[in-house]
Amino acid sequence: MPARWSRFLTRSQAAGDAAVREIMPSATIFKPGPLVGNEDRLTNNIAQLGKKYPLLPLVGNGTARLQPVYVRDVADALMASLRSRDSMGKDYYLAGPDVLTRAPGPRLSGAAGARQLCHDAAAGIPV
Repeated sequence: MPARWSRFLTRSQAAGDAAVREIMPSATIFKPGPLVGNEDRLTNNIAQLGKKYPLLPLVGNGTARLQPVYVRDVADALMASLRSRDSMGKDYYLAGPDVLTRAPGPRLSGAAGARQLCHDAAAGIPV
C-alpha cells in the first residue's frame, strides 16, 4: 500500500473515531486486524489462488506484515466488553498472536483452519 494511501486511511479513521467520541464519549471502539475464520476472504482467496496458479507474485517482495485475528476471538472480546463498565470509552486494538508475511515460510492455511499454521515452501516471485 503506498504511503500516501496509508496516511489517508489513518487520517480518515482518526476523524471517524473523533466523531464517535464527540457524539458518545463512552463508546467502546474495536479495531481488529484482518479477520480469519472458516469462511474468511483472506485465507480462502489466497488458497484459491494457490490452487489455480503454480506461482503467485509477492507485492513488495512479500514483506508486508499482517497480524490476523480469529473472528471468534473478536466476538469474545465484544461480549466481554458488554459485561464490564471498565471498557467504556476505550479503544481496543485486536490482533492475533502471529505476525505473518506473504513471503515463503509460515502462513495461514484456509484448508487447515484459521487458527492452525502450516509451514510450506510456497513459491513466490517478487514484483
